[in-house]
Amino acid sequence: MNAIIETEALSKYYGKGNEIKALDNLNLKVYEGETFGLLGPKWRQGQGRPRSTINCIIKPTGGTATVNGYDLFS
Repeated sequence: MNAIIETEALSKYYGKGNEIKALDNLNLKVYEGETFGLLGPKWRQGQGRPRSTINCIIKPTGGTATVNGYDLFS
């Protein structure tokens, strides 16, 4: 089965020394045919960092992400 969404060490930090961790080393594979949801403790308050990063709305601090084999950040 092919991984449609794949992340490796995907991270997003904020603040003056990157001390605020919004997304820390996310390793994820979502395979073709799967239904997948990603929720966090403050999801309802707009803290959708994994989703916003994978949708290319927010640039990551580190790591990689591909959707259907396409690199999202190159």
